[in-house]
Amino acid sequence: MFPLLQEGDIVCVTNALARSVKPGDVVVLLHPFERGRILIKKVGKCERDEIWVESTVAGTGADSHTFGAVAQSHILGKAVCILRKKVPFFIRLP
Repeated sequence: MFPLLQEGDIVCVTNALARSVKPGDVVVLLHPFERGRILIKKVGKCERDEIWVESTVAGTGADSHTFGAVAQSHILGKAVCILRKKVPFFIRLP
């Protein structure tokens, strides 16, 4: 599988409440251990107050496989579309 994002892409994000995200959504979140680092990941599953996030390409990048589930408070928003810099079109996310 290819990475969802490419260098230069612009991600449009809504400030959706963390409890409104569902598996398959792409979210913007704060890294749970590296202050100031922002991640963009796909939601794998939601449990109570925690969300399991995954890389779109297995085994690449930091995700819940390396740092565990993240608190809902770490979710900054939900990605709604990607604007491709190199190709003049956008991708609408489900």
